[in-house]
Amino acid sequence: MAKKSTKTKTKKKKHNKVSSLSLSMLIISFICITIVVIYFIFQYKNIDEFKLKPIDISSDKKETRTPEIDSQVKEKVIELVESAEATIETDTQVDVIEETKTSVDEEIVISEPIIRDKAKMYVVNPNLPKICIIIDDFGTITNTLFDRFNSLDTEVNFAILPGHEKSRIQMNKAVEAGREVLIHIPMEPDIQDNSDKKLNLETITINSSMTDFEIKDQIETWMFELFLAGGANNHMGSKATSDERIMKIVLGTLMQNDMYFVDSYTNSKSVVSKVANEIGIKTIKRDIFLDVPESSKANARKKIEEIKKIKNQDVVVVITHCHSDIKYRQLIHFIDRLKDQGYRLIPASSITLSNL
Repeated sequence: MAKKSTKTKTKKKKHNKVSSLSLSMLIISFICITIVVIYFIFQYKNIDEFKLKPIDISSDKKETRTPEIDSQVKEKVIELVESAEATIETDTQVDVIEETKTSVDEEIVISEPIIRDKAKMYVVNPNLPKICIIIDDFGTITNTLFDRFNSLDTEVNFAILPGHEKSRIQMNKAVEAGREVLIHIPMEPDIQDNSDKKLNLETITINSSMTDFEIKDQIETWMFELFLAGGANNHMGSKATSDERIMKIVLGTLMQNDMYFVDSYTNSKSVVSKVANEIGIKTIKRDIFLDVPESSKANARKKIEEIKKIKNQDVVVVITHCHSDIKYRQLIHFIDRLKDQGYRLIPASSITLSNL
């Protein structure tokens, strides 16, 4: 009897556990269903697009949907579907229009290329000569002033004097900025032509007392120092550039290293063009000194008027100097005016023999 009673108690305990578990599951299910129903009722009441008539619900009746309500829902669904289809069709038409526009644009040939520079757009007039700007005497100025000039358009070229403490440093910075550098070769000036001026000659200057070997060796030494330079121009040199012997050695040495030469044209008797034609080196001569007689915005505007008078040239070469912030500000003004009038800036390497 005792064993029977124990079994009965065990069965009751198991039955009670099952009952408790079932009741818990029922309660949880009821809560979940209630939450879902409340959510859908809340959503249903807050959808303004579905403006249906309220449904009467009584305690002794089940919820029913009248044919009228079903019809309203159907109409609204059809309306939304049609709206979605119209949107898709419109998007497709826009894509087709964009594709057509792209293909049409590709066929249009623009005669005047648009150049974007530092968030400013300007239009280049292909009928105007290109402008090659060279700034002389780098290597002799402070790094702070250099950095200001180095913020200019990368088409502006830097001519660097060799043999100075900052020469190679400023060459590297200029090239890293994406611009071209030239060796600014110190050359002998004509003392008689400059008797009224105080000339600051470089420690080493190519001059008429040097032998052919000395001239060539010195040019190669400077080429080794400023090894990233693509070309050269003369610093002073009114006497040296009128000497055929000197210029044949200078230009010949440059040509052997595939470099070009820009004649700063400090002497109207320069033989650079003649010698260049004979040996076939790529060269061009200066047309305008921007900072002569002064560095000012008014003078910059006068120089642009001078450029306008230059005819039958593909390129106009403008030379200025880097000695002061005034020269920097004059150059900024000059470049802005050039762009406004449709001129294009080019690097010095773009020069050709046709520009002699």
